[in-house]
Amino acid sequence: MTTRMMVDFLKEDCPLFSRALIAPWRLCFLAAGLALLAVAFLLMWVSIDGVYSLYWWCRGFDALQIFRGANVIYSLPLYFAVGFAMNVEVRCGEKA
Repeated sequence: MTTRMMVDFLKEDCPLFSRALIAPWRLCFLAAGLALLAVAFLLMWVSIDGVYSLYWWCRGFDALQIFRGANVIYSLPLYFAVGFAMNVEVRCGEKA
C-alpha cells in the first residue's frame, strides 16, 4: 500500500503542488532551517538549565534533580522576558 501511494505521488499527472514539495532546494532549506532551530533550542537549554545543572553538579548538590524542574519553571519565562526586553527598540527624540 505504501509503495503504491509513493508511485501515485510522483506520477506526471499528479498536481503540481505535490511534486513541488519534494524539490531538492526546498528540502535543503528545510534541513537548514531545522538545523538552525535545533542550535537555537540547544543554546536555550544551555542558558536555562545547562549552566545551572553544571554549577550545582560541580558543587556536589545532592538534590539537583529535585530542583531542576523548579528552575525551569522560573527560568523559562524569565529567559523570554529578558529576550523581549532586549529586543525593544528605543528611539530618542521622536514622538509617537
